[in-house]
Amino acid sequence: MGYRFAGDRWCRAERFRAYETLLGERFDGRVLDDQHANPSPPPHFAERVQTPHSVVTAHLCDEPGHPTLEARDEIIEFLRERLAS
Repeated sequence: MGYRFAGDRWCRAERFRAYETLLGERFDGRVLDDQHANPSPPPHFAERVQTPHSVVTAHLCDEPGHPTLEARDEIIEFLRERLAS
């Protein structure tokens, strides 16, 4: 499972296409609209990255029902299921 923002210049669509080519159905790539990124990331991200990038860390919006928080919860559940078996 992978998440990225649509306008991410660091993890571009080509990377997800490569994962899909290599992993086939085993890769579940999901893309969030840039508008869902935290507009006030830590200074490093604002100064250096300059684009929505870190879905579940720097650009996470910790608000109930927010797409980035839902992504984080999906990833946690995904890992719980796979690590429990």
